[in-house]
Amino acid sequence: MSRRLVFAAHRDGGQRQFVERPVPDLPDESLAPVLAWAQERLDSPLTVATLATRASVSPATLHRRFQAQLGTTPLAWLTGERVALACRLIERGESRFELVARRSGLGTAANLRTLIRRETGLTPSAYQRRFGPGPN
Repeated sequence: MSRRLVFAAHRDGGQRQFVERPVPDLPDESLAPVLAWAQERLDSPLTVATLATRASVSPATLHRRFQAQLGTTPLAWLTGERVALACRLIERGESRFELVARRSGLGTAANLRTLIRRETGLTPSAYQRRFGPGPN
């Protein structure tokens, strides 16, 4: 019985043992390129539709991919990235919150206050006192 399960590694007569089949090109479904692109443009008006266009998919497909790969929605990811950028700017010593809001894409100082407090539990001023550069 075992002799029937053993196959020769080489066939006589120049025949190939296995037929080569080309591997089909599968589209890259990674979000990495669109995430990198968006991170470079956080201060610009970005929408889910803009991200979907950049990823060459529909907004619904983009939502599914974000959920599958990141466990969040595109808008939540974008907001989180903008808040993280705002926090880095404050940590580096930027004290003009209106400028921090514009440079991070959060728009206004009021929006900055709301989102930083929601994400960190601190007001921007308290965040600055705790994590900003100390006196020289």
